[in-house]
Amino acid sequence: MSQRQTRVGIVQAAAVPGDVDRNLAVLERWVGEAAAQGADVVVTPELFATGYDPATAWTQDAEQIRDQLARLARQAGVGLVASTVDTAGGSFHISASFFDPDDGEISRVRKRHLYGTTERKYFVPGDDYGLPVDWRGLRWGLG
Repeated sequence: MSQRQTRVGIVQAAAVPGDVDRNLAVLERWVGEAAAQGADVVVTPELFATGYDPATAWTQDAEQIRDQLARLARQAGVGLVASTVDTAGGSFHISASFFDPDDGEISRVRKRHLYGTTERKYFVPGDDYGLPVDWRGLRWGLG
């Protein structure tokens, strides 16, 4: 029985709070670099596109950001795990999404355990665990 090897790339860089265009450009560079080095999936830091600042992250257009993240996955030809703000019923959630290069966003899960008083001031915890997603012969879970 042959086993398929999957390579996971990790982006670790400094994001600038509120500068979505700059942060997405940084992701584009590093996701492309990880893909060039053979990554199948690239994982990014929490709220990187908005910069990790709970007080301002919720004010950004998350749908537009998710569209750009899907474009990055498609452009690089990799699965991409990235975090954005998810809005539901007037509440804001920190969410992690899995983007397929062909199908766009295939999974999203809301963060259940918020960190510190700042996150709890601006966000509501998710009320469910995300379901695993099958992708390229493996089961993936987001948390």
